Amino acid sequence: MYKAKESPFIWIAWIVLALMYGSVLDNGFQYIAYASIILFLAFLTISYEFEVKEGRLLYRTLILRKVIGTREFQVTDIKKISFIKFAKRTLIVIHPKKGLRIKLKRFEPAGLSEEMLEFSNEHDIDKEVFGKMS
Repeated sequence: MYKAKESPFIWIAWIVLALMYGSVLDNGFQYIAYASIILFLAFLTISYEFEVKEGRLLYRTLILRKVIGTREFQVTDIKKISFIKFAKRTLIVIHPKKGLRIKLKRFEPAGLSEEMLEFSNEHDIDKEVFGKMS
């Protein structure tokens, strides 16, 4: 199982902004700013899990360690997989036949790109490769 966390920079910026506005707003609107801070703190805990299983891919989104969304792709549901290599990182984009695509980046441990390349070869899924894959 591969895991990734959301980048905290944007949420910390929103928290700082909400703190600044909360300190200068009137009492009624001040509570809205403070409630948004609590919401942004919860968003800081967003994480993702991705599993490559026999003939299917499983993608989960978690907040506060609780699963809030799951997407499962059977081999027949996938139109193509794109591999975009830049520097030392590889971005993987799964294009389903129906629905929104999924971008896989910052997943740990290393080796997801090799496993996904093997998965696409094994199941004859169309693939696009940008950059040099090792």
